[in-house]
Amino acid sequence: DYEKIQFLAVKSQTQIAIGEVFKTEHFMPISIPKVHIGNLDKVAVKYDSRSAVIGDKAKKTYTGDELIMQDDLRTPGILQPIEKLGTNEIAVQIPVDTSSFVASRVNPGDQIGFAVKPLTKLSPGSKKEPSEADNNSSKEFEILGPYDLIMIGDRTGSTEIYKATQGNSKNENILTFRGKIKDKKLDQETEKLIKLKNGEYGQIIQLLLYPKNFKS
Repeated sequence: DYEKIQFLAVKSQTQIAIGEVFKTEHFMPISIPKVHIGNLDKVAVKYDSRSAVIGDKAKKTYTGDELIMQDDLRTPGILQPIEKLGTNEIAVQIPVDTSSFVASRVNPGDQIGFAVKPLTKLSPGSKKEPSEADNNSSKEFEILGPYDLIMIGDRTGSTEIYKATQGNSKNENILTFRGKIKDKKLDQETEKLIKLKNGEYGQIIQLLLYPKNFKS
């Protein structure tokens, strides 16, 4: 007989909703011959580790006859931005007026841009600072982005999953984007984003939500 390893699985015809607490009666062992598991022991939860799962909240919906994967137990929305960054990337946080978008409809992973009214620039030799009326008189807009949104408030997952596992998200007027840096220099789009944050670029008029795989 082949040596077998038992993995943790949801019982047949057992439904578990997002946010529901895992109970002992939800689970059963699934035995798989060791010669056939491949890397399953690195990504699935073993049956003898079930005590670490019992009492936790489900991060997804289960309908039965499913292995419990390690990634399924990681809580969406509590990762730090730094954990979502690659080489030569930085996190840039921008405060945004929530009246310009519906926070519950915006999720990490979305492509976000900004319609910006640039500040009026001084003409050469002028010593007069542009007034608010001068800035408001400009009707031209500039589009910045799109940028990769990696965090909204304190969540890095969808609103539904976050509420089910963590409660209401906070500070959803703070958007965290992926920026790029190389040889200690920001790329042009990231530099614009930081200037926008510091009020050096212009006024955000509207948040723009792009379709997946958008190409300018």
